[in-house]
Amino acid sequence: MRQLSIRAELNKDERTTVVNIPCNDYGIDIALQNLGETDMTETTQFCTHIGGDIRELAVLEHQLIDVDELNFLGKYLDSFTDDQVNQFRAAMMVTNPNKMKDIINLAFNLHNYTLITDFSDIAAVGKTHRLNVE
Repeated sequence: MRQLSIRAELNKDERTTVVNIPCNDYGIDIALQNLGETDMTETTQFCTHIGGDIRELAVLEHQLIDVDELNFLGKYLDSFTDDQVNQFRAAMMVTNPNKMKDIINLAFNLHNYTLITDFSDIAAVGKTHRLNVE
């Protein structure tokens, strides 16, 4: 079974830390402590870099992101099959969302997008699209 990997670099007051997503709450707490955060409920931090398996998430770089939301997204994407990950990546490229809430909404609404990788059998393409929509 494939495991998704997202690596987010966070910055606050000249401190930098890296959090590997998806992770448990303890991993987020450690990352926040590394930034000098004393309030563990303040999970909105400045993201300087995002790397890993879903390179389209780089649209979140250089903005404030909620680390809990990124972790939620990472856990959800980790449940995807390889085909669903490819479908998500293609939908990201087409819709070009740049806010976390829009990316999460996209992930939960992939049924609105059909990724066709083989056009040799048009009947199979139609069946795939119909199954995707329903």
